[in-house]
Amino acid sequence: MKKVILDTNFLMSIYQLKIDIFEEINNTLLENIEFYIIDKTKDELEKLINTSKLSDSQAAKFALKVLEKKPIKVIKTTKNKLVDDLILEQNGYIVATVDKELKQKLKKKKIQILTIKQKKYIILD
Repeated sequence: MKKVILDTNFLMSIYQLKIDIFEEINNTLLENIEFYIIDKTKDELEKLINTSKLSDSQAAKFALKVLEKKPIKVIKTTKNKLVDDLILEQNGYIVATVDKELKQKLKKKKIQILTIKQKKYIILD
């Protein structure tokens, strides 16, 4: 069983790129998968709804709806840190992100990354 953490911008790409990230991740990993988010990801999405340009706001709203409908587990955290820093502290997960800075940090820690290429394919990096 593979465990995959979905970061905020990856969730928003569902709306922005019209891509079914769940199906694509399943096609990429070809294994049973448990999806996770960091608890503060929901807070980040709610903040984006109120403070971002219209397209990002709509993407954040859509991502929150997806979180309600899909079987995604929540990793509870107690630290008051940025979501990216909390993701970096997790062990035993593959991280799904399109954030360049986060990808660099994950690579340094030798953590596997799922990312989107050509706005339609998900690859394991």
